[in-house]
Amino acid sequence: MSFMKSRAERGDQDASLETRRPCRACRVATLIPTLTQYGALCAGCFAAYCASAPTASEVRGGQLRAPIGGNMNRQWAVRLKVREQSGERLTDAQKAMWREALRYESGTLEGKQQ
Repeated sequence: MSFMKSRAERGDQDASLETRRPCRACRVATLIPTLTQYGALCAGCFAAYCASAPTASEVRGGQLRAPIGGNMNRQWAVRLKVREQSGERLTDAQKAMWREALRYESGTLEGKQQ
């Protein structure tokens, strides 16, 4: 019928590559539905990721140390501040948002002198 046949019809060994992609952690060829289900990770890497996550009691009990900049929920603002101070150009909206989140006014960060 046609000289164009699919890889599977030709018996090409690469036919399995059409349904598999590499895991973003270990790079092992994994079925695409599995990667979709587990956030681009194979099942083994996803299990390891889940095992390394803090438990709810650790989070509620305050056993986790807050990252530099204080509140874990404002780490995005600290990263924007560092990016701006290192010379990267941020939009006016980005500048306003990180300053508001960190209550940054005239050289103070959350009421503390820098």
